[in-house]
Amino acid sequence: MSVDLALGWLNWENISSLTNRSRFWIDHFQNTDLEDEERHETINSLVQTVPGIQDPFEQAEVETYCGVFLYRMLRVEEAVQRLKRANDLYQYVSDIHRQAVTCWMLYHAMRSQGCYTKAFEQGKRARKLMQDKADQYALQKMAQIESWYRGRANDFTV
Repeated sequence: MSVDLALGWLNWENISSLTNRSRFWIDHFQNTDLEDEERHETINSLVQTVPGIQDPFEQAEVETYCGVFLYRMLRVEEAVQRLKRANDLYQYVSDIHRQAVTCWMLYHAMRSQGCYTKAFEQGKRARKLMQDKADQYALQKMAQIESWYRGRANDFTV
């Protein structure tokens, strides 16, 4: 399980909240032709847009992308800060799915920092949140979705 794989789960339950402006910077960063310097300038530009974003869902999503991009660039301490902010925002707006995903990302980032106890706590929280989502969908008798969440909880256990 990687941070990039988890990024693919971010909008699994609900659609993205990104505006065209945010999407532009995110897509630009992912351009494989970028030189390292351009990549650094792009992530810094994206980070600078965050305070001006009014929608907490979009702000959290941009923070998540920033965290993942910084992690890829081996700027792990900054990545952890961004992912924590995203997780706090998702908690604020009661988005359990995205909280679980960002907890899992934090698990990976903190582990790579050598913060094993904190990482373990994030992984444990991610697993619990995924189990809560599975239970929610079980009550709604939505077996396929429940199964997906149980599968992620099992992945987190391994």
